[in-house]
Amino acid sequence: HPENVKVHGPGVEKTGLKANEPTYFTVDCSEAGQGDVSIGIKCAPGVVGPAEADIDFDIIKNDNDTFTVKYTPPGAGRYTIMVLFADQEIPISPFRIKVDPSHDANKVKAEGPGLSKTGVEVGKPTHFTIYTKGAGKATPEVHFTAAGKGEAVSDFEIIDNHDYSFTVRYTALQQGNMSISVCHGGDPIPKSPFTISVAPPLDLNKVKVQGLNNKVDVGKDEEFTVNTRGAGGQGKLDVKITSPSRRPIPCKVESGASNEVHTVKYIPPEEGPYKVDISYDGNPVPGSPFTVEGVMPPDPSK
Repeated sequence: HPENVKVHGPGVEKTGLKANEPTYFTVDCSEAGQGDVSIGIKCAPGVVGPAEADIDFDIIKNDNDTFTVKYTPPGAGRYTIMVLFADQEIPISPFRIKVDPSHDANKVKAEGPGLSKTGVEVGKPTHFTIYTKGAGKATPEVHFTAAGKGEAVSDFEIIDNHDYSFTVRYTALQQGNMSISVCHGGDPIPKSPFTISVAPPLDLNKVKVQGLNNKVDVGKDEEFTVNTRGAGGQGKLDVKITSPSRRPIPCKVESGASNEVHTVKYIPPEEGPYKVDISYDGNPVPGSPFTVEGVMPPDPSK
């Protein structure tokens, strides 16, 4: 009695299956009388090749006239499962099911200093993190494309952190725009490719401080210049002036159009030694901190 054969389980549900994830279903013949069960599982053209194909499965006979059929869909797409009993197809067969891809690149995020639009420098190691939780199993792929010929990066590695995240380390080799594409299971993740601007290598020895006198007049406008041409990096200049009584002194930094010549203006309020800290991209420039002596100007009435 093929009409009395029951079939149930996740492996014959219309949806919910994922490629490369094992599944199963149960065939219950306890009310069908005598006869053998036979199974056929086919996938549609395009799932594993140009033609439809038979899918391997294991059939396990249980004690109570039921059979467990185990199979792993090899790809996303449509599948047909046929169940025969005593050489007759049962009425509820064939089962038509749809298998989803095992991964979803849209659920992947990537972030970190190595993807920020500015901040990456030639020759300075950097990194970013790819988060794949909920996106299914797949190996992330990362490709770097620089403007010039030759290698875009060196020391490139992807480290599996075993918490659904991957750390990507690299060192940029060329200044200018660089494109970073991140894929999950062959599909680009949101915002990929990322475009970043790689700064020239940092060379602190190129920073020149000019006009910083050893002695300055208390109460008078003072100024000096910092020339950062060719120093590379992010171009971030920072000046701090501390008075003899260890208080910060206000100073104004005016940068030229090319951001290479910077004029620093301040008024020393008291006599004694001042400390001038000049840093570039967070690093003290050669000679910093500088010392300046504040002296009382000569009294013109004497």
